[in-house]
Amino acid sequence: MTFHPKFKSGEATKDEILMEFMQQWDSSRDGNVTFAEWVEYFTDLSASVDEDDYWELMMRNAWHIEGGEGAMENTSIPRELIIGADGSQKV
Repeated sequence: MTFHPKFKSGEATKDEILMEFMQQWDSSRDGNVTFAEWVEYFTDLSASVDEDDYWELMMRNAWHIEGGEGAMENTSIPRELIIGADGSQKV
């Protein structure tokens, strides 16, 4: 949040920026995001994605959740190549 332009310029505090960010989910504007509001937001958002596999990839990458297979494997989790003494490789 400290990189946000409004914070850097002194125009807004961290709390004000957080509240502005949370308004995308807080449809009742009461300062709380309920589970129903969260689901409603992502239901609307998911309607713009054609394939379920791509939606899963987007969510895994956005929230840094491991998993997926092939082209739909999460790409935001750091990986390391481990080479064993016998030459075997493991990610």
